[in-house]
Amino acid sequence: MVASRFLLARAALAAMFLASTGCSVIVKTDAEQCTADADCAARGAEFADTVCVEHVCQTKPDPKWGCIGHVEPPKSGSMITASIQLVDIVSEAPATNVTVKLCSKYDPSCDSPLGMPTVGADGFVSAMIPSDFQGYFDIQGPGYMPALTFIDGTNTDTNPEVLLVPPGIAASLAAGAKVMLDPQAGLVLSRTVDCKGQASPGVSVSIFPSVKETRFYVIASGVSPGATATDNDGNSGFVNVAPGTPTITATLGQGGKEIGKITTLVRAGSLTYQLVAPTPNQ
Repeated sequence: MVASRFLLARAALAAMFLASTGCSVIVKTDAEQCTADADCAARGAEFADTVCVEHVCQTKPDPKWGCIGHVEPPKSGSMITASIQLVDIVSEAPATNVTVKLCSKYDPSCDSPLGMPTVGADGFVSAMIPSDFQGYFDIQGPGYMPALTFIDGTNTDTNPEVLLVPPGIAASLAAGAKVMLDPQAGLVLSRTVDCKGQASPGVSVSIFPSVKETRFYVIASGVSPGATATDNDGNSGFVNVAPGTPTITATLGQGGKEIGKITTLVRAGSLTYQLVAPTPNQ
């Protein structure tokens, strides 16, 4: 029921660094082999699936996951606009009767908000932030669980919608995961995306530290605690997460190659919306 529509901010995918590491070099790298992809194709069938990278014919990088291991950290020194659209999960109408604060990741209770952006009649709220900003929108409103929506400056444009959830709906979601919602714990809703910022199937998630939470995946628009990976919509989550700063890790299937790892923030009685994309190597 939480479902195929994701609860997080979409943002334009900034250029991922598709380095040549891991690609198959077809011929020696000490000679100039090409100046354009057509030069590689002209070399014959052996070079049919290659492109020209730094004057060397190399196999084409995987557009979906080829950026893994080659993601650059966000560059500092510029400003970008982060926008999300707040939508009532029940009525699917824009949610406007809410208050939004812009908060630093290092201010977990948002005692010193960096701004109080207004919410438009269409439910959109925007803020100018540094390109390497680490933080979240703190969303509060009557009839909704408090929500922390973490900002991903490279993926917000492609994932803008945030579904605000009444407490009763959150309890139903927990029931779908076969647990009762603990008011002293938090609920994490995550979406995994690929190198293009698109929701991706076949991704498994884990959380650390692991205390008493229950993991679930949203499969065919239903909550499934028994599933082991995402479906095409890439949605998953954890019920009853201990308050704090846990780390979410995404892999290509259980025990597979690590896609991304991100530390988030969980408060008691609140929802945390977290996008998990390919991240820079630590």
